[in-house]
Amino acid sequence: MWLSLFMRPGNAQWQERRAPLALGLIASLAAVKLAIHLYYGNRYEFMSDELYVMDAAVRHLELGIIDSGPLMIWLSRLSWEMLGDTVLGLRFFNSLAGVLLVALTGVLTWELGGGRYAQGLACLAVLIAPGWLLSSNIVNSIGYESLCWTSAVFCLIRLIRTGDERWWLGVGVAAGIGLVNKPTMVLFGFSLVVSLLLTPHRRQFASKWLWIAGFLSLAIASPSFVWQVQHGLPSVPAARARFGVTVPGGVLAAQVYSIHPLNAVIWSLGIFYLATRESHTPHRLLAWMFGMALLIVLLAKFKFFYLSGVFPSLLAAGAIVVERALSAFNMERGRKTVPLLLAAGGIVTAPTGLPVLPAGQIGAYADVLSGATGLRIPANMLNALRDQCGWKEQVRAVAGVFDKLSPEERARCVILVKGYGEAGAVNYYGRAYGLPFATCPRQSFYFWSQPIPQADLAIVYGFDLDTMQRLYARVERVAFLSNPSGPPWRQTCTIYLCRNPKLPLREAWASLADFS
Repeated sequence: MWLSLFMRPGNAQWQERRAPLALGLIASLAAVKLAIHLYYGNRYEFMSDELYVMDAAVRHLELGIIDSGPLMIWLSRLSWEMLGDTVLGLRFFNSLAGVLLVALTGVLTWELGGGRYAQGLACLAVLIAPGWLLSSNIVNSIGYESLCWTSAVFCLIRLIRTGDERWWLGVGVAAGIGLVNKPTMVLFGFSLVVSLLLTPHRRQFASKWLWIAGFLSLAIASPSFVWQVQHGLPSVPAARARFGVTVPGGVLAAQVYSIHPLNAVIWSLGIFYLATRESHTPHRLLAWMFGMALLIVLLAKFKFFYLSGVFPSLLAAGAIVVERALSAFNMERGRKTVPLLLAAGGIVTAPTGLPVLPAGQIGAYADVLSGATGLRIPANMLNALRDQCGWKEQVRAVAGVFDKLSPEERARCVILVKGYGEAGAVNYYGRAYGLPFATCPRQSFYFWSQPIPQADLAIVYGFDLDTMQRLYARVERVAFLSNPSGPPWRQTCTIYLCRNPKLPLREAWASLADFS
């Protein structure tokens, strides 16, 4: 009997027996998602990536940046114009993407054949995932990528279920926008092509709409490609730096926590459900796509969140299995217990994805949670939270050093920093202190902040002492900051005043470049 939960119904039945779309329930859970981010969206400061993005959006609006597509830059500029210069305003579109992901997962569940209970359960599963709570509460590309991937999957399912090949256009648009967001959307395209070849859906290669969709996605993404060529393909070394950053077991463990450990049961059922369905339905195609994406991420040892886009469809499929199992065995109490259990689990893990606690308590809470449950909490997530504090104090200290210089020295002084977050912080918070814009060789700041020729004095931090002594004959420590609540690389900050350059900074600029 249990096997029938995965195998039935057949393709004809699947098209005929479809429960109503639970619009009210889906909208309610999406509204909860929105309320969460409106409440927690400005509890901390900006994080380093946001300071980088904001500088790009406000001062350097272009067709691309080195380590990402321009989508989040353009949307950040739009939110800045619409909602003003605030933390919550900058994060608006990321929060909106999270809300849409919750809603779209519910609709996707319905499209796969799930009833009202499955639709609500899938939405709740996305809602509690700490990784998506985090990505919806800061400016980043992960939330947009998950939304684009899920949108493309929805169009695929509609295409196969209805036989209307024009849905390929929706796939192409979603994939194209995903490429504008981040080049890693190529993972979706590669997985789709291979999966089509491995299933009876290979006949779709004869459809003109598939090829039109492919050209459409490339056309949408072409401005980013043009920018890359114009700047000498700087994303190539950045991409190389992302290979081999983790081990396969670490990828899986991190992804299990990011999507939520309780959800692992649901998406595991979803994989089995998709893999055991008839090959002429879209289900088998989705199973192959997940397998191919997982294989690529594991072999390349990419960061764990590159897989995030595949999980909404897996959660949708798993929610259908849970719904059928509870109905088949008449487990009315279970129907109430499962959502309550998910909600309770989401509350427990929420402080690792949202600024629920003071920044100084995040590490201690994670240690207690990990010790009590044996869960492995990804350091990337905790550091993204802890990175949202200490910027104002850091810039204030820089301003204190700058103010002690004579007017003549200030005119010849640059603020040289290694990290793009530090550069963005100087450019944002430094306006109140009259600081010059920062000079930084990291990522796109390398192009934006070419050093001024007359600079023979520098306020420097973030670089190692050997680098500074290679550039300057006189290096003086002038300030030291402690930030125990910050991520490991920002818990201390030594500020140096450097004089008498051994060679002009402009000449040494290429040797300082860091596109990783």
